Amino acid sequence: MLRARLIRKAPPGGPGRAVLCGYVLAGHAGYEKYGSDIVCAAVSAIAQTVLFALQDILGEDQVVCKVEEGDMRVSITPEKALEDGPKALLRALEIGLTSIAHSYPQSVSIDDTGR
Repeated sequence: MLRARLIRKAPPGGPGRAVLCGYVLAGHAGYEKYGSDIVCAAVSAIAQTVLFALQDILGEDQVVCKVEEGDMRVSITPEKALEDGPKALLRALEIGLTSIAHSYPQSVSIDDTGR
């Protein structure tokens, strides 16, 4: 199963609502054999597009990205996540991953405990 975790953190400077500022993807959807899995391809396309767009908008030095053996972790600061562009991109990621998880619940799970 492919596990997606949405990272939410409160901006510094007082009590505030936690904002979506990153994501972690781990595992394999297991919908099809490796290399032919449309579910993994869909999740990867969304995650990579959001990563590249965040790097383009904010600059590569403002985006923390770690890819290791197919797992991916991407994050930005909560302050940057409040800006319109990054906020819209991360919301689009959330909507896309949620849609895929609803369509393929046996293949994708989402942990959004920070909500």
